[in-house]
Amino acid sequence: MSAALGACDSISKKVKPPEYSLTINPGRGGGHVTPEFGTHTYKSHQEVTVAAAPDPGWVFDGWVGDWVYKATSALDPSKPSSWLDSTIIVLTDGNRTITANFKQVQ
Repeated sequence: MSAALGACDSISKKVKPPEYSLTINPGRGGGHVTPEFGTHTYKSHQEVTVAAAPDPGWVFDGWVGDWVYKATSALDPSKPSSWLDSTIIVLTDGNRTITANFKQVQ
């Protein structure tokens, strides 16, 4: 019986936890994000802090996408986050895509 349990234990150790992608797209305007624009892979249920910064002459104009599941402000965890927060936390409990938008200063 212990040999059978040992075999099962060895199989379970080889199972890799799921990974999910976080795709960060550039939207309107000029700016950059951390991590940079593109598709990134993370372990399941990892909290990823994403920050947007406008280029000179631009201001951050909000996020679009399916990041809202982890609705906590990265700057103040006691507050809910908003699509207008330049820094957000994305929970990788599935594949996610977000877009950072910027608008030109008038």
